[in-house]
Amino acid sequence: MTLDAFLFYMVYALILIFGILISVFFSGVHINRKNFIITMILIAFCGIVQVLAHSFWKMETVWIFYPLLVHFPTFLMLTLYWKRRVVTSIAAITTGYLCCHPPKWISFLMEIITHSEIAAMLVQIVSIVALGLICIYYFAPTIAQAFNQRPRSVAIFAMLPFTYYIFDYATSAWAAFWNQYMQLTAEFLPFMLCIAFFVFLILYQKSQEHAENAERTKQMLQFQYEQREKEYNNIQQTEREIQLMRHDMRLHLNNLSVCLDNKDIQSAKTIISSLCETMDNQRIKHYTQHTLINYILSDFEAKAKAQNVRLDIKVSLPHIELDEIRFSSILSNALENALFAQKDIPQAERYIKIRLTYNNNKLLFSVSNPTKKSPVFADGIPINRAPGHGYGTQSIRYLTEYLGGMCHFSVEKGIFRVRVII
Repeated sequence: MTLDAFLFYMVYALILIFGILISVFFSGVHINRKNFIITMILIAFCGIVQVLAHSFWKMETVWIFYPLLVHFPTFLMLTLYWKRRVVTSIAAITTGYLCCHPPKWISFLMEIITHSEIAAMLVQIVSIVALGLICIYYFAPTIAQAFNQRPRSVAIFAMLPFTYYIFDYATSAWAAFWNQYMQLTAEFLPFMLCIAFFVFLILYQKSQEHAENAERTKQMLQFQYEQREKEYNNIQQTEREIQLMRHDMRLHLNNLSVCLDNKDIQSAKTIISSLCETMDNQRIKHYTQHTLINYILSDFEAKAKAQNVRLDIKVSLPHIELDEIRFSSILSNALENALFAQKDIPQAERYIKIRLTYNNNKLLFSVSNPTKKSPVFADGIPINRAPGHGYGTQSIRYLTEYLGGMCHFSVEKGIFRVRVII
């Protein structure tokens, strides 16, 4: 056997080993002793099949059936034995196939420089070994993690290697056809990239929507937890104050009895007035029968009072079937935005008007407040480019539409209004 032939078969064997190993590592298979032996058996099986195929067929025919001889057995092992998902297996195999090409390109460059096929093949052998070690030790953990995410995300990651796999295999397996129609060949890759690009955009958009829905669900759960925590703290505080009132009640009644015995009517009235005021302060204000909405309004009233903001609240909401968690998020966002806008308003002019009613089977909600600077609107909603802001109005629109309603934002004569109909 000549040196050229020996190096050719060595390159061929290394590419086979490289491709299968990379595919296994990229799919996230943990390489222990057992899995390593299984991988070696898979490589040996594909190698024997290749030798038999070359014994009966020409090189062109072998290359046509190459995916069935190598990639299909690897796919079956990944999906059936190692229980990898179909999309993960395809992504790993096509990415491994793509990784086989840098050593080939380097060998072509070396052949152009040296005009020596032997030098080119020696460089290709070194490149395959070096790239294999780099991929296994540095790239494989990250890629395997990416390829074992949600199927839609994996499909996005696999779009490029899969597109190249189809293009390279089609143009090399049927080279005579593509050489005959050069214009068709020149346009084939842009055609494939165009399709892949639109599929990528669709999958990416769906993935983003899923991520945004998950983030909104997380925010609503966090909001629910915070409101329940506030409710619990308020109840605890009220219980402590009631205990103190009961403790002091005997003293107050004794003082009241003394005043009455001494016919000190004015002092008795003062004691009674003080007791009534104390009891009124401990009373939880009820706006509606919906507990969560009630506590949001009560909590907001305390915050507004602390910032010297006048409130005009009118609520007429009976106990109805309502997605209380999502509507509470709409309510909370609208109130927080209104309260935040009052920071730039002089104290004497600060006020927020809140209306919450139920009429003709529709829930009507509106918030009005003065604003110092008219916001910039985009697609019908005000936007705020400041870090950490601008999400409240987007959340209001999203949740309102999710509940089958409509929302409207407007600014008239320095008054900002948000209206929600569900």
